[in-house]
Amino acid sequence: MNSGTTLPEVTVVLVVAGILAAIGLPAGWRLRDRLMVEHQTAVVAGAYREARLAAMVAGTPTVLWIQPDLLSVWQPSGGDSLLVWQRPGPAREGVILESTVDRVVVAPSGMTMGVANGRITLRRGGTSRGWVVSRLGRLRLDRRPP
Repeated sequence: MNSGTTLPEVTVVLVVAGILAAIGLPAGWRLRDRLMVEHQTAVVAGAYREARLAAMVAGTPTVLWIQPDLLSVWQPSGGDSLLVWQRPGPAREGVILESTVDRVVVAPSGMTMGVANGRITLRRGGTSRGWVVSRLGRLRLDRRPP
């Protein structure tokens, strides 16, 4: 008696595995894109909170630079600027940053200066998440499903 498998049995197993992979992989990539966009949304929102906190604590205007490869918070110090906070930007994770503003100036009161409803959008694959920076210093996240 032979206990091996036959070529038709191996072929059936490979076909079934291929069908399952074809069904599961696109869903996995969409999930990965959504998680990366959500993570980078939290990072950019955290940068905004850092800028507001730094401005209110120091009592001086603070600048948040929003760039695809770098997020940074700066404060004036004498005739120079002092780096307060810095993180890699969304581009490092393959997330595209689209923004109508490249910098946000936060007053010591926590309100933004010079931004009139600036829009920031993060996008990867078919997933995107955006928000609006109001002139009152608030972030209004889109609640549309990503």
